[in-house]
Parts: sequence; structure tokens; C-alpha cells
Amino acid sequence: MRRFEALQKDLGIARNVLQTRLTRLVEHGVLEKRLYKVRPPRYQYALTEKGLDLWPTIVALLQWGDKHAATPAGPPVVLEHRGCGGRDRRAPHLRPVQRAPRPA
Repeated sequence: MRRFEALQKDLGIARNVLQTRLTRLVEHGVLEKRLYKVRPPRYQYALTEKGLDLWPTIVALLQWGDKHAATPAGPPVVLEHRGCGGRDRRAPHLRPVQRAPRPA
């Protein structure tokens, strides 16, 4: 699960843009919105089963980008195994944990 504030900080996009995108993903059943604080209202987002089924596709797109659109700085997202901390893009049980610095 991820909170709105954490997503906004990690992605570095405007709050209204993020809200529009999250709302659309909730409407399409990819994410589930859960209230975690009543006053003021604060939400966190979790992948649904439909969202989890997208993971192999996301990994395939990352692999394609690394192969065909690589930059000298390396991949913008590094995936890490939740259990052992190993890094590999081929396995579907990995999660994104780090972004490489963007070139100035």
C-alpha cells in the first residue's frame, strides 16, 4: 500500500495530476482506495488482483526500455526482491525500490 503523499513525493508530479491518475486507476479496478485517517481525510492505495496481474507486463516494459532506450546513467528504476534484497528484472516477485538520479 502507498499513501498519496508518498506517491506524490516519489513521482515528483503535481498533486492534481496524480489525483487524476489515481482516480482513473481506481475507476478501472487497478487500485483500491482506502481511508486511513478521517480528519483530514487521508487515503492509501493498494493494488487489486487486477492490478497485480499487470506486474509481468510492467517488468517486460522495463526490460524493453533498458535494452532499447538505455542511458549512460543506467536504468531509472531498480527492482529488488522483497525477501533477500537481490536485484533482477526477470522475476515477477520483484518490486521497485529505488530511482537513479535524473541527469541535470
